[in-house]
Amino acid sequence: PLRRVALSAVGWAVLAMGCGSGRDAPVPSAAVALDGAVRSTREPAGLQRAAATRPGVAATRRERPTGAVDLPATLACAGTAARPAALECLQQLDALGMGNADVRDAFLKRLALEPDPRARADILARMTPVPLAREDLAPLLQALDAARTAGDPVLRAAALLQMAQWDRGDGVAGALRDGLQDPDPDVVRAAVRAAQASNVRTQEVKDALLVLAHDAAPGSELRGAAVDALGDFSLDRGEYALYGEAAGTLPGRGSR
Repeated sequence: PLRRVALSAVGWAVLAMGCGSGRDAPVPSAAVALDGAVRSTREPAGLQRAAATRPGVAATRRERPTGAVDLPATLACAGTAARPAALECLQQLDALGMGNADVRDAFLKRLALEPDPRARADILARMTPVPLAREDLAPLLQALDAARTAGDPVLRAAALLQMAQWDRGDGVAGALRDGLQDPDPDVVRAAVRAAQASNVRTQEVKDALLVLAHDAAPGSELRGAAVDALGDFSLDRGEYALYGEAAGTLPGRGSR
């Protein structure tokens, strides 16, 4: 097997700018949220605790509110207020934790009510993934699965990034494969990042990454991202030959 390769952040300024267009209030980009999630899953727990206790180290997750939050009023605001106020209320609810069933329901209801796909992507970017029981996770995954097939590429990309964080099993493999074959390059980039962040190492995802690494323009950012993602997969000799051929076209790189 190949050694793990550091995640490439190349190409994600475009996605962050796309997700931000038309927003009513600034929020962390989906790519930044995903980067924090990748670090948290790959750093030893001891290092995470040590970093959290060192003076001056900023938290990677949103801070929990220090004052009391009127939960019924905030839930009502998220569901019925105009978009700017509703998004702010969703932000407050996320700070309370997505482990709360009422908070998750508020996000799902607002997603269903919101007609603007860019605003829906904005809502998705405000959700901080937490561990959930499969039964509690199912409605959220269903909503994300619907969003990843939407007509708007920004929404598709945002949904893929969220799915990779919420579903830690192979159930997301089909979504990743579809994303890697998406006609929009920003969605493909999101799928590559999502594949790296996920625990999925199935043959179908590996095959899609090999095709992408081969078909993307030589020396391109997209080819580089696919090659980096393949560093997390075990390859046979034939697959390794394809990987090495793609890696050899990248500046300063060769097969690993």
